[in-house]
Amino acid sequence: MTFNKIDKRIWIILGILLGGVALYFALIHPFVLNRDVMAELEREEQKYDQYLKLISQGPAKEAILQGLVRKKKIYKDRLFVADKPPVVAARLQNILKEMASDEGIDIISEKQLDTDERGLFIEVPVEITLKCSMTKLTNLIYAIEDYEKYLDVSKISIRVVNIRKPIDVRADLTVSGFIVAAEMAKES
Repeated sequence: MTFNKIDKRIWIILGILLGGVALYFALIHPFVLNRDVMAELEREEQKYDQYLKLISQGPAKEAILQGLVRKKKIYKDRLFVADKPPVVAARLQNILKEMASDEGIDIISEKQLDTDERGLFIEVPVEITLKCSMTKLTNLIYAIEDYEKYLDVSKISIRVVNIRKPIDVRADLTVSGFIVAAEMAKES
């Protein structure tokens, strides 16, 4: 008899559990599933609105992009070709020698300095020591500024050679040329 009562109780508990599971899947689960579907639809609608906004901004973005492409071409023409930095430094030294000889300036010494990576560019500095008049030095600096490639005089130090006759000066110039860092990375 006790076996029958325990057996009945088990069947009742199992029936209640199965009824609860069936009730959950019949009534509650569709609402939970519907909420997830609605949230996904809302996210997709937001993405769609963002895409429409980007498409409507297309002509303005295209104009900005064309402007950036033009600027890149202008800057790229003013930079040195992406050789190795020592090659660019040697070329820069030759350019400075030529400019100095055009002005009648004597170059006492020249030295390649360590390169410096500056974001998108690699700076290739060269230090030269000159002996000349102040007028010739001024003309040389103007020639450096007007050169077809972008050159930067980052450091200048001027001393008078003879204090009693301050005609000639001795100047140390650090002149830098620039190359694109990304092109150097492509070659490696």
